[in-house]
Amino acid sequence: MHWFLAQDPHAKSTTAFIQPYLTLAGLLSREASQLDFEVGFAHLMSQSVDADVLARKQTLICRPLKLVSANPHLLIGWIAKTRHQWSLNNNALVWHDNPFEVLADLYHYLNMDARADVAAMDVIWDHDQLILEQGLEFYEHLSVLIGERGWNEWQALLAAPNVPAELADADWPEIQAAHRGFQMGLELLGLLVKTSIHAGFDELTVNADLSVSIPERLRDATRTEEARKILVPPPKASANEIVAVSGGMFYAQETPGSPAFLQVGTHFSVGEPLYIIEVMKMFNKVYAEFSGTVTEVLVDQGDGVIVKKGQPLYRIEPDEAAEMTDPEAIREARAIHTLNALENL
Repeated sequence: MHWFLAQDPHAKSTTAFIQPYLTLAGLLSREASQLDFEVGFAHLMSQSVDADVLARKQTLICRPLKLVSANPHLLIGWIAKTRHQWSLNNNALVWHDNPFEVLADLYHYLNMDARADVAAMDVIWDHDQLILEQGLEFYEHLSVLIGERGWNEWQALLAAPNVPAELADADWPEIQAAHRGFQMGLELLGLLVKTSIHAGFDELTVNADLSVSIPERLRDATRTEEARKILVPPPKASANEIVAVSGGMFYAQETPGSPAFLQVGTHFSVGEPLYIIEVMKMFNKVYAEFSGTVTEVLVDQGDGVIVKKGQPLYRIEPDEAAEMTDPEAIREARAIHTLNALENL
C-alpha cells in the first residue's frame, strides 16, 4: 500500500507485480541486515565532541531502526513512504525534510507512539519521548519566529554565524547548539534509507500510462530464489527435529480415528499442519515453517500424550540444507560493513 501511495495510487497492479515486489523486499532486507546500528552509534560516539549529549539518544534512534529493518515488509513500506524526503547527489545523501521529523514519523509508522495502555517494549520509552517532544517543539517554535523554510535553507541558516534579524544575538549560539544536539546520530537514519539504492529500490516504478515497470533483474529466477530464502529463511543447522512449541497435551491427528498429520516418509510443506497442542482447553494447531520429510516419529501418536516445551516430536530431513552460521563472523562482517557505509554516507 505504501509503495503504491508513494508511486501513484492509480497505478495498475497485476499479479505479475507481486513476485518482483517480494523479490525487491527480500533484496532490500538483505542490504539492511548487513547494518549494525549499535556499532554505528558507538562509532559516532567516538567521533563526537558532545558524546554525553549523543549518548542520551541511543535508544531513541537505534530501537526503531532495528525494528523496521528486521521486518522486510515494514521496511519496504517505510522506504516507499520516505523516498520523496531524500535524494542522492553524487552518491551523497541529501535530506529534503528535517530528518528529526522523519525519525518522529517512523515511531508513528511502527505504531510506537506513547500510550499508557501498551507494554513498554511496544512503544517509545519515556526518556526518548521527552527528547522527541523537545526536538519537535524546538523546530516548530523556531519556524514561528523565523518563518517556514525548506530544510536545505534551514541547515544553511543554522550553520551560519550571522544572526537572523528576528532573533537576539545572545540566543543564537544556544539555538545552534540545540540544533546540533537534535541532529546528532541521525546519520544512522540516512544509512538505512541509502541502502535502498543499493538494493535497486528505484528500479521498480510506475510508467506514465500507470502500468508498473518491472526490471528484468527482479524477474530473474536465481535472484527471486535468493529473495525467497531471505523472506522465508531455511532452518538453522540444528533444525533436523520438530519440537513441541509448548507444554501440553499432544495430538498427532485432527480428530480421534483420523490419520496422523505426519508419519515416517510424510513430506510436508510450509504452512501445512504438523500437530496439535492442547493447553488449558485451547487446541492450538502448529504449522510448518519450512518443508521437509519425516524420517522418524519420536512420540506416541495415540489419543493424547503430555509433552514438554522443546521436546523432540519428529526427526526430519529439511528440503533445503540447513544454514551453517558463525555468529561471531556475522557480527564482525556487519560491523565492518556498517563502518564502511558511514564513511561513504
